[in-house]
Amino acid sequence: MRPKQNGAAIRDFRRKAGLKRRDLAERAGITYPHVANIENEHKDVSFEVLYRLATVLTVDIRSVLRNPPALGEIAALACTAEREQAS
Repeated sequence: MRPKQNGAAIRDFRRKAGLKRRDLAERAGITYPHVANIENEHKDVSFEVLYRLATVLTVDIRSVLRNPPALGEIAALACTAEREQAS
């Protein structure tokens, strides 16, 4: 499942945190162009990447999703993302 990100929300949270795209990319372990594509919604993104962005921005994952899934689905996706990140 590839959730649809809310690029404007990600950009707003990044700006409120006082981060530049490069800062967010570095802290989330992704590239600057990837952050730009996410914020401009040029590409869909994996839940793992959205989870990492939300973690860096210290916001609830649901706040960076368009039409967020139910809490149970988010918990399952979060477990999967954490396992993928650990490997």
